[in-house]
Parts: sequence; structure tokens; C-alpha cells
Amino acid sequence: MDEAIVGKLGALLRGGINTEAELVYLLVEIRKLYESRNATLPPYLELICDWAVHPKLTNKKWAKYCRNLVTGIHDPVLEFEQELAEVLCAEDLPQPDWPTAQRLLVAVLKDCPLEFAGLPVVLEVEPSPGDASGWLLRFKLGF
Repeated sequence: MDEAIVGKLGALLRGGINTEAELVYLLVEIRKLYESRNATLPPYLELICDWAVHPKLTNKKWAKYCRNLVTGIHDPVLEFEQELAEVLCAEDLPQPDWPTAQRLLVAVLKDCPLEFAGLPVVLEVEPSPGDASGWLLRFKLGF
């Protein structure tokens, strides 16, 4: 199973991640790979993998990470990029085009409002001034 998943990931990455659906597929396949190995994904990569397909996170393990998002302690997109790069490197897989992957990730998350402990985590997105490929992300708890 692992070989098949790694093969699918390699083909996907070599073809380029160009759509939201391809980015979500990448996240799902990475999650399947780690679950098949009974391995633990790095925390922000796991959070993003869960968030992209489950807008309501009820597991208490996410409390710390949701608080970190809201308080700005961590930049989840930067953490995601670093953790995903490490995972792909460990499997000897190519890296995606990061500006495109970041843009697609923002689009996926913006369309999938996160709710934690009954309160929405609102994602506000603005282009980063002076950086055409970057985004300013702000997370707030509540409406």
C-alpha cells in the first residue's frame, strides 16, 4: 500500500499541484500514508489535513493549535510548508511550487470554516503588501 501511495504522490507532484482538488488529494494521500504506517504526522500538517476535509474539529488535541492560530503564536501556512517539505523530502518526493500551493491552501481553508469547541475560527485573508506571492492570514475566535 505504501508504495502505491508514494507512487501516486510522486505522479501528482511531478504533474504539479494546480487546483484545490489536487491540493486536497495531496493532503488526503499523505494522511493515508501515515495512517497505513501507524505514524504521526507533524502537528500543523495534521491540523491542515484534518481541517481541509473536516470543518468541525472536536478532538481536544487541537485546542492548543487553535489557540496558537488565534493568538498568532504560529503562522500555520509557514508551519504547514515546513512540515510538508520535510515529509516529502523523507519520501524522496518533489516539492510543490510553494506560492501556488500556498494560494490553493488559502482558498481551500477559506471555503471550509473551522469550528472548534462550538466557536468558529474565522480566517481573514489579505494579500501581503510588497509580496505578490504572499498572504496575511489572521485567525479570530468567534464571529
